[in-house]
Amino acid sequence: MNKRITVEATLLAATWGAIFALPLVVIWAVSSGFFAQDAVVQRFPNVVRTDSLLGWQLGLAAGLGLLPASVGFWILWQLRGLFALYAQGKALTREAANRVRAIGLGLFGMNVLGIFANTAQTVVLSAGNPLGQRVLAIELGSEEIGLLLMGGLLFVIGRSMAEAVEAAEELRGFV
Repeated sequence: MNKRITVEATLLAATWGAIFALPLVVIWAVSSGFFAQDAVVQRFPNVVRTDSLLGWQLGLAAGLGLLPASVGFWILWQLRGLFALYAQGKALTREAANRVRAIGLGLFGMNVLGIFANTAQTVVLSAGNPLGQRVLAIELGSEEIGLLLMGGLLFVIGRSMAEAVEAAEELRGFV
């Protein structure tokens, strides 16, 4: 039993570390020029631009890029709650099932939002181009598909856990 609690406590501590580190990483990225024009141009090599990027384009592209990270932060918060429940020995509870389901939904949503954000970024970054030279690029690779499936799997596992908890509660009522 102690070994299990140690693993969950370690995961809980690591999740807290990630929760505190994520905003610091974003601040570091902004201050180190991650969102500067040259860096943005390098990350989107297929978006041909005829002029330099305007401030609103850089700002909007950066904001769109941070949308999936905000969902990632919410997922970390759900993981924190799940690991806390596990550390307390409350793995097979309705609350744990709801957390697993929320994590799955979050992973699915974060990836859909990431695909949308990347597509919108290409539109924003090529908005200054003349008609006929603007870009709309949708990127969907094996990583995105895998994470979408992983999110769906976790959602279904969470729903199955909730059904199992409900069945166990009904059985306790008969005994």
